[in-house]
Amino acid sequence: MQSALSCAVNALRLSEDLDRSMAPGISYRTPSDVWPELGDAAQAKSCYKQSFPILEEFKEEQDLVTARQGPETATRRLAMNARAE
Repeated sequence: MQSALSCAVNALRLSEDLDRSMAPGISYRTPSDVWPELGDAAQAKSCYKQSFPILEEFKEEQDLVTARQGPETATRRLAMNARAE
């Protein structure tokens, strides 16, 4: 999982460096999906929230719906992981 997070963060940095497009909005969602697996729902929620304005700007409704559901999903996944241990 740490490797997945590292790749996701690198992709996010690259997308931010290239230009101001929708890519960072989607790229924030990737680490958001990994953080709960690493036990950090707060980081996941933060990444999801950072994606909101970008996805809103580009009117990416489906990605925005997914991002808005993200904080709750991250909390649920973290709780499920804790129970599994």
